[in-house]
Amino acid sequence: MFLRGVVHALGQRRRGNEQHLFIKFACTSLAQLERITRIWPHVHWLFLYRDPIETIVSNVNDPPTWLTDDDWRVLASITGKTPHAVAAMSLAERCARSIGSFFSHAGELANDQSLLLNYNQLSIPVLSSVLKFFKVSPSAQELGAIARTSGVYAKEITGTRPFVADSDAKQKLASDLIREMSSRWAEEPYRRLEQKRQQ
Repeated sequence: MFLRGVVHALGQRRRGNEQHLFIKFACTSLAQLERITRIWPHVHWLFLYRDPIETIVSNVNDPPTWLTDDDWRVLASITGKTPHAVAAMSLAERCARSIGSFFSHAGELANDQSLLLNYNQLSIPVLSSVLKFFKVSPSAQELGAIARTSGVYAKEITGTRPFVADSDAKQKLASDLIREMSSRWAEEPYRRLEQKRQQ
């Protein structure tokens, strides 16, 4: 009820003619995806994911708060381990187990209302198909804005840093430990997710 209330409060129309509301959930919300889809069973949703090695490299090099918070209950819920066990894990293991859990949840709950999208698919034609999936028909001006903004780095505050694909660089940065943790905890869920996406 709280989540529904927050979305209703923050998602109110501002001008009165808005037709679509998009919500970007944090990755940790994947643990609550079943609950979210029960609240809005007919709402389309998209899960954007990436090769687990590249994701682990990103998170180990610049750890997000959810991965380093010393109240380990959230990660314990995500990984299915005790808070004590989570605290004893390396950062790479915590990340790999979490990513594997996210991939598993998304794969299990994916249905006709969902779209699985691998990061390596991102392109303007694919983004157009994503908009169609959400029944959005952008104007030529809006498509131009999408094309322009897709060429800059999304996490740059100024929005001026050009986007450069970094998959190869991240693969080269992956340590033996990261590769081992990915293989043990995330590769199989990733493979299943890819199979489901390609069906």
